[in-house]
Amino acid sequence: MNGQTNQPVELAGDSAPLGDWARLAPLVGRPIAFHRRLVDVTTSVKAALLLAQMLYWVRHGREGAPGGWFYKTAAQWRAETGLSVHEQTSARRRLRRPGRGTPRPSSPSSESSTCSDSS
Repeated sequence: MNGQTNQPVELAGDSAPLGDWARLAPLVGRPIAFHRRLVDVTTSVKAALLLAQMLYWVRHGREGAPGGWFYKTAAQWRAETGLSVHEQTSARRRLRRPGRGTPRPSSPSSESSTCSDSS
């Protein structure tokens, strides 16, 4: 999948080796890294991915936002992580379990989320 268009991408036919980074790099965009340990903590790769990205934005979000708060729509999370709205909702549900992080929605809708590191 191409992260920009969400359409399948062909890499110059079957003869192009997947190791050809010069051709692949422009298609994949910015990587998202997460610690393997987050999978153990959240019991879900998708929740770990979302949590890792939330932690990134708490640290690197807009300057001047008090307490590490940030705002992301479901479409923005989809563009960054590739997670569908359903997958995001499921991941947030796992993160809300006792002892987990506590993302707090800004509205009753599951279309956006905010988070602070001061919980």
